[in-house]
Parts: sequence; C-alpha cells; structure tokens
Amino acid sequence: MTARKKIFNFNNKKYYVTSDGFVEFENKKRVKAFDNGRGYKVVSLHSNGKRKNFYIHRLVAICFLDNPYNLPEVNHINGKKKDNRVENLEWVSRKRNVQHALEKGLAPSGSKSFHANLTSEQARLVFKAYHAGIPAIEIMKAFNISRHTVLDIAKKATYKLETKD
Repeated sequence: MTARKKIFNFNNKKYYVTSDGFVEFENKKRVKAFDNGRGYKVVSLHSNGKRKNFYIHRLVAICFLDNPYNLPEVNHINGKKKDNRVENLEWVSRKRNVQHALEKGLAPSGSKSFHANLTSEQARLVFKAYHAGIPAIEIMKAFNISRHTVLDIAKKATYKLETKD
C-alpha cells in the first residue's frame, strides 16, 4: 500500500511527509534520516540558507493526527522510537508519556534510574527494615537518605521492582 502524503512547509520550501514515517523532497526522493543519539529518527531540512532538524514522529503527528486538546508530546504506542507510522503515534501529555515509558519498561526506574541513591539490595533492606518496625530516623541515618525516600520505598512509590513481595 502506498503511504498517504501531506505537505509540510519549511521556510517556503515544500517537503512531503508520509503516513508510514518518511519525509520526501518534492522530487519524491526520501530525505536522509539519522539517529539523534537517543533512538529517535531526525531529518535536517534546508531552505533559504537555513537548516533545522525535525523529529520525524512529530512531523507525522503534525501532518496526520488531530490534536484537539493541544497535547504537547507524541508517544510511540508500541514503544519503538524508530517506528514512525501514523498508526503507532498518538498525542499525549508529558505525564502520560512518562507513565507509558515506565509501564513499557522503556525508562529506567528504581535502582536503575539515573537518579537512584540506593542499590536494589539497599532498597529491599530499607523496605524490610521499615516494615519490621525500625524507626524511619534510624533507617535514614543508616542509608544516608531522606525520610521522604524511606516512606516512598515503604509504600512502594519508588523502587517498586526491588520491593515486590
């Protein structure tokens, strides 16, 4: 099946965006896409001496998906950043995009998070200590963490995988 195409204007120059996730010049040749270093496909469009990089998934969404609630982000439904087909994209809020990434295991969480203060084993020990009746203040001092972190681990708001039963 041939993909549908929509015109995308950049600085008075026409490009075509296809519903299967490609960008083409007016002569129907595809614009070369590159990886932005975080897994997203990007194209560099030129016009009147100006150049700008565009995420392909955003171009496809802009051209083919209605956004009646003016949502700011485009989510890849199947979690694959290189799959820019229109049926794999949806407009979402920032909160929903993060939630989706966590649900699909696309964003590191718990001890694998970039901001983690504890290892998996330490988080398990905090959880067990709190539920064994050890005061939060003692746990805080032992692990050099805040009361907030102790309580979040205790109620499984953070380090969820580490505190599974």
